[in-house]
Amino acid sequence: RLTSRIALEKAHPKDVQALRTSLESAVNIQKIVSELSFPVIQMETAGQIINLINNSILDEPSTSLTEGRIIKDGFSSELDHLRNLQQNFNSILEEYLEEEKTKTGISNLKIKYNRISGYYIEVSKGKLPSVPSHFILRRTMVTGERYTTTRLQELEDELIKADEQIVQLEKQLFLQVRNDIANHTNYLLQLSSVIAYIDVCASLAYGAKSQNWCRPEITQDDSFYV
Repeated sequence: RLTSRIALEKAHPKDVQALRTSLESAVNIQKIVSELSFPVIQMETAGQIINLINNSILDEPSTSLTEGRIIKDGFSSELDHLRNLQQNFNSILEEYLEEEKTKTGISNLKIKYNRISGYYIEVSKGKLPSVPSHFILRRTMVTGERYTTTRLQELEDELIKADEQIVQLEKQLFLQVRNDIANHTNYLLQLSSVIAYIDVCASLAYGAKSQNWCRPEITQDDSFYV
């Protein structure tokens, strides 16, 4: 069922995690029956799929592709950058502010925010002669002036778009992972058949043991003995 959902591009992230759990069980089953008279299938591909899912999909992901919360940290450097921007924006601003203080020699630079202007750099009146050429004037105040820079505008723009970009990128990455798994559909179906056969045999063996069944002896005559 899970393989069919993946092949038909209907599987959501929890389905993919369910497939990982099933594959891990299949690996353990193959180890148990490897010395018995059961069909054997190579498990290297199963291991590769398990590793792919472990490295990419959260253990408890969202079932929706439009909410985020799907992909693990470390799987995509681009996604990590966006998450860092979203979660640590104030720290990023502080780092940028320190860079500007060093470049300009203006130690009392401040980055502030309001809903009308967004983020801006505030320069006190006494430091206006030290304002560098890459500062872009936004507004003149009694106590000083407000500026922006190309870099500050880029950071603000990235923050505004980060939420939407994270959701879109997580969806894109998940679809890529699902497609990579779908490339192994034939293998997964073959593995499913082998496990199903083992399951039937195990169920019959359990029934025979618990109910004290015995294998019938087939003869050529019409006799029937119990």
